Amino acid sequence: MNKVDELLEFLATREGSYTLDEVSRSILVPKYMCKKIVHFLAKYGFVCLNDTEVKINPKMKDFVIATSGRTFLQLAPSATTRT
Repeated sequence: MNKVDELLEFLATREGSYTLDEVSRSILVPKYMCKKIVHFLAKYGFVCLNDTEVKINPKMKDFVIATSGRTFLQLAPSATTRT
């Protein structure tokens, strides 16, 4: 999973807003890189950014969760698996 996906999943699966420091520590990237990612995502409406905090755009939350790497379809056993 790339860091953009990790950041979106981090915000989508938690309530509230987070500082850039909190996000960068959580997804294990330097703060300068986290800031660049957040500004990019804010530009395209994936996240809401104010002076000190970032949170997932409520309109994007379900989309991010549905397309994350941990979806139900990927966790379900394949049709060819025998029990």
